[in-house]
Amino acid sequence: MTGWVLFVITLFVAIALGLALKRRTDDQLASLEEKARGEVADVKSQARGRVDRLEREAGKAKNDARDGLLRDIIPVFDALMLAYEQTTDESVRDGLQLVIADFEKTLKRHGVEAVAPSPGEAFDPTVHEAVETMETNDVDAGSVGRLHRQGWRTEDRVLRAALVGVAKPIEIPAEAEVDA
Repeated sequence: MTGWVLFVITLFVAIALGLALKRRTDDQLASLEEKARGEVADVKSQARGRVDRLEREAGKAKNDARDGLLRDIIPVFDALMLAYEQTTDESVRDGLQLVIADFEKTLKRHGVEAVAPSPGEAFDPTVHEAVETMETNDVDAGSVGRLHRQGWRTEDRVLRAALVGVAKPIEIPAEAEVDA
């Protein structure tokens, strides 16, 4: 009988050790699975970050290329406008007017708009470049007094600032004030 008891005790010990080993293995497996899920999430996050960065860089490169081309084309538009303003032949003017209209539609389709402030509009240094100050009382001091050359912009960039004259009040000489 002692052999039988010893066998049962050995069996119970073996079962207990097996259960303890299984529980430990299950815990290690769960820990490894959790660690693997975290690493997969990190890799996915890094990949998303890289994809987002590459998309931003590609968009910037596309905009830079577009803007470079537009900056090269704008002087051609200026030449068309100058030719239109200078010619007196009506058939040439009509033809130029059609080309200019198509040019403007194409620029608009690509998100480009003219910056052509009227006299009296507020001077905006982000889209205007002052090339002169001009004495006038026709518009408020500090506002646009005259447009020298229109500028161009996209929704987020200035391709070329508008060249403007900025108004300043006409100074009355001190002698004239005394006479008045």
